[in-house]
Amino acid sequence: MSTNHVTGDERPSAANINTEGHIDLEEQQGSIRLITESPEHHFVTILGQLKKNPDSWSIQHFQISKLITQQHDMHDPHGYFLAMTAFRDKQRTITDAVMEKAQGLEEGFVYLLTDGDIVVLSHNVGPEADNTLHDIFSLVSEYVGNPQLCKFNRLAGSFYHYQKIADEKFLLERRLEAFSKLGDAHKVGSITQRRHNREEPMIMVVEDDRFTASYAANILNKKYDMIVCRNGEEAVANYLEYAPDIVFLDIHLPGMSGHDVLKVIKSTDPHAHVVMLSVDAVPKNIGMASQEGAHGFLKKPFSKERLINTVKASPFIRAQMTANLPKDGTFVH
Repeated sequence: MSTNHVTGDERPSAANINTEGHIDLEEQQGSIRLITESPEHHFVTILGQLKKNPDSWSIQHFQISKLITQQHDMHDPHGYFLAMTAFRDKQRTITDAVMEKAQGLEEGFVYLLTDGDIVVLSHNVGPEADNTLHDIFSLVSEYVGNPQLCKFNRLAGSFYHYQKIADEKFLLERRLEAFSKLGDAHKVGSITQRRHNREEPMIMVVEDDRFTASYAANILNKKYDMIVCRNGEEAVANYLEYAPDIVFLDIHLPGMSGHDVLKVIKSTDPHAHVVMLSVDAVPKNIGMASQEGAHGFLKKPFSKERLINTVKASPFIRAQMTANLPKDGTFVH
């Protein structure tokens, strides 16, 4: 049996930072570049390269995504994707206006992130650059209309804050990518048949704690094929890809919570057999999971025996066990 550990996409190198803190780009076009293709990847990469020398760099973050007033329903993940895509497209006008003003800056990037946020990251010294940056900040702040959603900082004093934001945006980008695939009606519609056609049971474990994930994998991968995901965004994409017979889903995950992942999975496949995991088996968590369609709840740490018995309780795995029974009624796996 096999275990497939999903670790995420590698982030490509975009530039090199020299000792003066300048960026040496292989294909730099002008002093300021607008990044709209895979902006989260680019942003994370540049921040990583600036970590050792963030001096003279400034950053502006306009949280335009928070202007969306409607509550996106995780029961309609593809609708969520379409709404976010349309919202992002509306921000191109203000982004173009930022680029016009930013041409006076020495070097840097204007990011239109996947959720519609705008980030201006620039390397500048001198009063003229400061005036340009303040003009940009005033322009977009007026557009946003809420000063609490507009931040202007020197990167050196707030590096780790923006590194955390970059990682969160990276997960959001992966979430929307996964949600976009849920619009493929044929692939979604084939989940039941693909699961039925499989010769060996498939188990998915969604767990960011490496010890718990390894513990479960070491117990189960001797008999079952497995897919191990470290966050909910990976789980959504891989549920559609692998159509597992049972999902063990941690409640507390980076990015999407386990409750949100459960809503998405059940909206995609109402027959999904999902068991929630958590260190805190409080009634609220158990009740929420049950209302959203979870079939069980395991409190961590759990025993080998309970894990195996929970797997065997999946109706899909029971059906395969029955199908493998020889005529004398003795199950051999």
